[in-house]
Amino acid sequence: MVKEDGQVRWSSPAAGYLKVNIDASCCIRGRSVGVGCTMRDVNGVLLKARDANILVSFEPRIAEIIDIQKALSWLKDGQNNVIESDALNVILDIRNPHRGDSDHLVLDCMELTKQLTNLHFVFVRQSANQAAHVLAHYARSMSGHQEWSNHYPEFLTSVIASDLS
Repeated sequence: MVKEDGQVRWSSPAAGYLKVNIDASCCIRGRSVGVGCTMRDVNGVLLKARDANILVSFEPRIAEIIDIQKALSWLKDGQNNVIESDALNVILDIRNPHRGDSDHLVLDCMELTKQLTNLHFVFVRQSANQAAHVLAHYARSMSGHQEWSNHYPEFLTSVIASDLS
């Protein structure tokens, strides 16, 4: 565990870093997974957001790892990033892929992290991950994927505003 683990409220990243929050939402009766991802700066300003509806049913752990893979492919080298998720076991597996029998998805994440510098994975409580959480739930009702870099949906801007108040 690291010092930042377990936060219950969203907090700004350290100066010079961007914070990426991710979450996945599995539909119990359906055959889809919604994934959500937000990127914010040190002032809490939302820089980008994306969601996707994946039309395959996965167990929650696999869905979270796939969401991390998508986030890693979204990041650019040269930036300092913190990836936060409320999936503790996934964060622990990625931090230490040799702690158990790591599957190929975790190993793929590890390969993607080699392309990035100054990348940290942090576990947060769901209450500190609300923006990504609502995006993941929203994605389940949509088809395909969406990405925003301005003019965000109202449901997302209200969550961001509550994080900062």
